[in-house]
Amino acid sequence: MPRTPNDDYKRAVELHNQGEKYAMRAHALSKNNEPWIAVKRALKKAYKLVVEATELVRPHIHMEPARSQLFLNAAKLAQALSWFSEAEQHLTEALAGDPAPEMRQKLQVLRTQIQQIGMGGKGLTGKEGALN
Repeated sequence: MPRTPNDDYKRAVELHNQGEKYAMRAHALSKNNEPWIAVKRALKKAYKLVVEATELVRPHIHMEPARSQLFLNAAKLAQALSWFSEAEQHLTEALAGDPAPEMRQKLQVLRTQIQQIGMGGKGLTGKEGALN
């Protein structure tokens, strides 16, 4: 039986929820001053799950606001890992959809911050941007 957009949405939500648990774990580890390697491991797991979710909703432009939120979360996780190119790609993908004006502004602000980091300017650090 072929997958439907609704199937993709449901699976994306499941994946995102799993990823959110790892992101929350990373935040707790960071707050407790655990070694960066433990934080990074949790962030990578979260990122992998959220990216898998974005792949499911990528073709479904009509799945707003969930689509944009998933790409925003993927970008924040990439930023926390200092994967700025990946973060920018997720933001570009989100903006290529049809996000609501408020979401579009959030995406554009984060993209500007990431671009500034890439140019050596001051933006949010990974922990400030994705874990708070």
